Amino acid sequence: AITNAKCGVLIADESHMLKNIDSKRTQTARKFASQVSKCILLSGTPELNRPAELYPQIAMLDPSLLGSWTAFTKKFCNGHRGRFGWEFSGATNTAA
Repeated sequence: AITNAKCGVLIADESHMLKNIDSKRTQTARKFASQVSKCILLSGTPELNRPAELYPQIAMLDPSLLGSWTAFTKKFCNGHRGRFGWEFSGATNTAA
């Protein structure tokens, strides 16, 4: 499997495709990124939707930068326990 390859650098083009933290593609990319010393994410597509879509990509670059998924979604995505589980579709604390 590609996740067993011995590489020093991961370059991911079209990294906006890694926005869903639950997708197999993102999980595999994150596992691979944790095994290399350098990670470069490339995308020409602006991230305009939700802050939650940025978390998986930023966490691949520096896992300690944003803290846990839960803490990030509480702070920036109006994360809260909803009727059917964790909801994080909003945006909060977005002012610069």
